[in-house]
Amino acid sequence: MSVAIAEIPQGYKDWAIQQLIGDTVKIAIIHFADGIYPTMTYNAPHLFVCNDLSDEAIRFEKALECISAAKSEGTHILVMPELTITPFIRRQIANSLDLLNEKDGENQALSVTVIVLGSFHEQVDTGWRNHAEAILGLDGTLLFGCDKRRSVIFEKGKEDIECAPLHH
Repeated sequence: MSVAIAEIPQGYKDWAIQQLIGDTVKIAIIHFADGIYPTMTYNAPHLFVCNDLSDEAIRFEKALECISAAKSEGTHILVMPELTITPFIRRQIANSLDLLNEKDGENQALSVTVIVLGSFHEQVDTGWRNHAEAILGLDGTLLFGCDKRRSVIFEKGKEDIECAPLHH
């Protein structure tokens, strides 16, 4: 299977390499224990999409707190699991990183080297997809995006999403 390699864009490589110097790369996965849950809509009796969270504002604030804690712990790669942040929150996080970088520069409080913003269902022309993105924590610059390859099947139904092909 062909694989597309995401490269750190020119102008950011020196910063990223500086963050990754050492013998260890610390990877952290966020566990959101804030009582927020995805809301589901059934498009057919057994086909569902997650179209929102029970409270986006609380989840956004919690995400920023977690990024800050990860930065304090020296995390290099931070991962937010699937269905934990909406596309709107994803954009808010990237915008917050950009504003913090403009204000405080390279050492801003959320500058984890790479942040993987968990996938969430989002509407596109052909239906729904489950899309994730990885960004630079320096200023929210997009490194790459990817779509889920297979729908998940639960007891009550299956994700009603378009899936990325297994091969290019």
